[in-house]
Amino acid sequence: MLQNQWSSPPVLSPQQLPGHALGHGIDLYVLRLDTLHPQVSGNKWLKLYGWLQTNPSLAQQGIITKGGAWSNHVHATAAWCKQHKTPFTVIIKAAAHTRTAMLDDVRQWGGNIIFSHRHEFYNDAHWQALADAQQQLYIPMGGDGPPGVKGVQAYFNQLTDFGVDAMWCATGTGTTAAGILQSALPFTHFHAVNPGIQDATVDALLQTTAATHQRQLHMHHLPNDRFGRCSNETIDYMLQWQATTGLATDIMYTGKLLHAMQLYYAHGGIAAPQKILLIHTGGLQGNRSHPLLRVQSMGV
Repeated sequence: MLQNQWSSPPVLSPQQLPGHALGHGIDLYVLRLDTLHPQVSGNKWLKLYGWLQTNPSLAQQGIITKGGAWSNHVHATAAWCKQHKTPFTVIIKAAAHTRTAMLDDVRQWGGNIIFSHRHEFYNDAHWQALADAQQQLYIPMGGDGPPGVKGVQAYFNQLTDFGVDAMWCATGTGTTAAGILQSALPFTHFHAVNPGIQDATVDALLQTTAATHQRQLHMHHLPNDRFGRCSNETIDYMLQWQATTGLATDIMYTGKLLHAMQLYYAHGGIAAPQKILLIHTGGLQGNRSHPLLRVQSMGV
């Protein structure tokens, strides 16, 4: 059977954390999507779940997807394929023979790795044609696309009993944020934290989606953080946060999410008591790329 033990995304209860970690007047909850599974964790599983529903029989023949040398999406997809004994190929935007702990996992799990230069990497039509020729399922970078959005939306539609004033979520391709914005979860304000991606189409997508679904969108950028890199200030805040709350965050997304949220509330972003839901999107395996954060990584 294609999906056996993970036939659908399990629903998790938000975890309350001490509000004083951000400031007075804040009732802070964290949705621990990182605990969905040790490797197929966080929003990666929600998006992958949506894509698997598009053509289960094709997915059973094999999966082709792509990402960077530390991609959480590639790692989660590879782990799912290993668990289900499904052939898989990953296209990596990196120089040939690049080595990272994430790629070592992919190799160990039996994946076929194709290293690609930038122009070819972003040519989705080329990789879709490869998947068609091999009669396998092609999943775009980060699980992007309507199926990924639907997978996220389906999960958050189950959380209608948990109303909040504001949601905070990091954005990559914008797929997870779009799914949340379209869901039935009751909230008004949505804070999207850009992790350093220079892609105006993502911001435009979220602005349109928020307006369509009558949400108030707030975009945040950390000027000293680039995608794939964290400033020392953000690293320090991640370590302080874990010491205060016991919650580990990841170097790509949630660490920057927390830092942006802390700066916002520290500079008077709250005028009255608020109930806030922070989305922990997982991806702790990526912390293996930084010596100070390796101890936080989940086992693989």
